[in-house]
Amino acid sequence: MPDKQLKCCDCGLEFPFTEGEQKFYAEREYSDPKRCKPCRERRKAEKQVKEVNSAPPVAMMEEGMETERHWRGKKGRREH
Repeated sequence: MPDKQLKCCDCGLEFPFTEGEQKFYAEREYSDPKRCKPCRERRKAEKQVKEVNSAPPVAMMEEGMETERHWRGKKGRREH
């Protein structure tokens, strides 16, 4: 199985899909990757930020009172 050149669906650049990666993907019955490594990492980071920002408020005990703590949004602003 020789190396393949695949085209990233996000940035459009070609990236190598090595013989070792092909074997790894085949063993796990994964489909070929659609994104290059930098685009995969960027997408993963964006997804993690969305998950944190969309989490529900956390109930906290503060001086005997129950309060809500809101997650920090973009640029450190509080989101309510």
